[in-house]
Amino acid sequence: MNLRFLAAIAIAHFIISGCAGTGSPARPSAAADAVVIPLQATTINAGRVGRATLLPLDGRTNIQLYFTGVPGDTTLPLHVYTYIYEAACSALPAKPACALNERVLVSSYWVGGAPESLAHMSPVPMNELLSGRYSIALRSAPEDGGQVIFCGELPRA
Repeated sequence: MNLRFLAAIAIAHFIISGCAGTGSPARPSAAADAVVIPLQATTINAGRVGRATLLPLDGRTNIQLYFTGVPGDTTLPLHVYTYIYEAACSALPAKPACALNERVLVSSYWVGGAPESLAHMSPVPMNELLSGRYSIALRSAPEDGGQVIFCGELPRA
């Protein structure tokens, strides 16, 4: 097996193990407040999988994105743009409710390797995002057509 792949598995194991605690009774762990949203790949990105993990943080929402790839003709280095829409994935309007593009350069991009990741801080509180009205969409870079490559609907909490 590839040594980098084994190292990535070992690191992921330690990270997951470190987050598996239940916290103290007086202060539950942040993991108890986490909401994981599956991201569906669009037809131009078929066969890929993704997820968004939302965590409340001081009236804002920390959003961790993980996905297994992008269309094969995507320009490198890999840039992915993240938007929150007040609509279902099947009916995204032209204008998003919120753009989360302070960071678009994807981490962990290895050809055929570990999942790609991005982290964002949304100014919208988590309870508002989980009102059942919003979707999160990942788009390719403008030079790659700006097409939606993943989308997930944020459920009602």
